[in-house]
Amino acid sequence: MRKYVLAILLLIAFAGISAQAQDKEIGDIYIATTDPGNAPLTGAPWVPYTGSTINVNSGSSIWIGVENLYVLEARKNLKVTLTGSALVDLDFDATIGYDASGVSTGITATLLGAPYIEASLAVYNFTYVPQPEWETIKFTSSGSVSISGIVVVSSCRVPSLTQWGIIALVLILIASSIFVVYRRRKAVTA
Repeated sequence: MRKYVLAILLLIAFAGISAQAQDKEIGDIYIATTDPGNAPLTGAPWVPYTGSTINVNSGSSIWIGVENLYVLEARKNLKVTLTGSALVDLDFDATIGYDASGVSTGITATLLGAPYIEASLAVYNFTYVPQPEWETIKFTSSGSVSISGIVVVSSCRVPSLTQWGIIALVLILIASSIFVVYRRRKAVTA
């Protein structure tokens, strides 16, 4: 019985490790300084983010675009961390998620809770249901802002085929353990 419990715990731990959030590579992050509308991230006015410092003048807007693997059934969480200076002057305006055709209808995009903002660090958490093919986050500056770094952590809550297999295996192990215990009890009472 102990070996079954140990096996179940190991499988659950493996499933948890494989479902952790993934950092987006710099190549998956895009910047636009003019309204991109629903333009895909691969074309103008989007520019791939290279890690360089971005200066945003007072009254100007900037859009951050994030590319995803498109999983229509998934719920996606996104954490955007900005570093720089005068980030308290950078105001969040909106976030929109788009499907493969550039349509945002049916995708719910929400800012989760209050963002953490100080002069040199700002952290925003978003959720999208269902997961979009790409999403945009718009900021408008009320002062002169300098963004020296953008880090995006993306997590999609849908089990992969491997995770479904692990879930099925765990359920089979639990069911067989219950069956063995039941049979032993029945044999002892007879």
